[in-house]
Amino acid sequence: MSLKSILDSWDKPVNPDVVKEIITYMKNMPSEHENLVIQCAEHMEKTQSLGAVLAVVHALNGSEFLLKCIGNEEDEFTREFGQLLCDTKQD
Repeated sequence: MSLKSILDSWDKPVNPDVVKEIITYMKNMPSEHENLVIQCAEHMEKTQSLGAVLAVVHALNGSEFLLKCIGNEEDEFTREFGQLLCDTKQD
């Protein structure tokens, strides 16, 4: 995969269900993170590309690219987000 194809994939739109899950996650964050949540929401209002989603998830999760699971069970969102990353790598 060339650098150009990787960068091009960052402009592709993300499944709306993934965006919905991120918004739900942001709504449930503690109030001390309000400033970060506002910045992330504004960023996602402009674009819902893979690059924007990865930047938001990275910011929300304190330098980790995948949202952490609550509890020990892997939830559907984590699986879908992992699949999204895998699909992007294969393009």
